[in-house]
Amino acid sequence: MIESIVRRAKKLALKRYISQGDKGISSTDLVAAVREEFKENEDLPNTSNPDDWAKIAGRKGERIVYVKVLTTETRKDEKPKSVQSVPTGQYL
Repeated sequence: MIESIVRRAKKLALKRYISQGDKGISSTDLVAAVREEFKENEDLPNTSNPDDWAKIAGRKGERIVYVKVLTTETRKDEKPKSVQSVPTGQYL
């Protein structure tokens, strides 16, 4: 995810350089890249259930010790989603 954010920020900085002549990655580029990345990944399960994440990551069979939700922001028109808690150390 970090790699994608950096790639997006570089792309935004290059577009700005071509259109305006300003060099370098700005904080605006970085913030926009983070927002775009999170918007793109909204469809990922909002759960701490290791089974769900293992299916997405293609890691079925490996031991997952801990999964943590990174954002708590919600849009004005939606209510916060609940997070499932499961004991750690499950084998899939």
